[in-house]
Amino acid sequence: MDSRLDCVVIGYNDPPLSFHEHRLMEMDEAAPERRVFMREHLMVEGVRRAPMDIVNHYARQQPGIGPDPYYHVGEVPNLAAVYLASFLRRRGFTAEYVSLFRPERARLEELLERRRPGSSRSPRRSISCRGRSRRSASSCASAARTRTSWSAARLSTISPWT
Repeated sequence: MDSRLDCVVIGYNDPPLSFHEHRLMEMDEAAPERRVFMREHLMVEGVRRAPMDIVNHYARQQPGIGPDPYYHVGEVPNLAAVYLASFLRRRGFTAEYVSLFRPERARLEELLERRRPGSSRSPRRSISCRGRSRRSASSCASAARTRTSWSAARLSTISPWT
């Protein structure tokens, strides 16, 4: 087991498009938010998708790309998470960051299993992060602190939308 972490910083949790679609489609058709949403999200095979989800949809159908490709516009490291982890390290804490919750879930599970962090926080003022994702991250960290052996399977039971 590696040395114990003081903190895991979770950068960004990109919710499924359906999370926004339901809310926006209830608005008046002339509402600017709805009009922008309709322009930026296309119907592909009966499902409204964001541009990168369209890329992922067709990439999954191509041979030789891999079993489950996931491309995300935010694949560059989340700078708020990087800065916060760096800030903590400079002050003597052991800290790691996960830029994207969903695509880096396996890495988060590994950090929780091997390094057993003392806390987990999302730099919510620097990025768009909903309370539900913060609760999920806190729930993961609380479970990690209270268990003698963290179960990575536990992370898969935590919905970031509850």
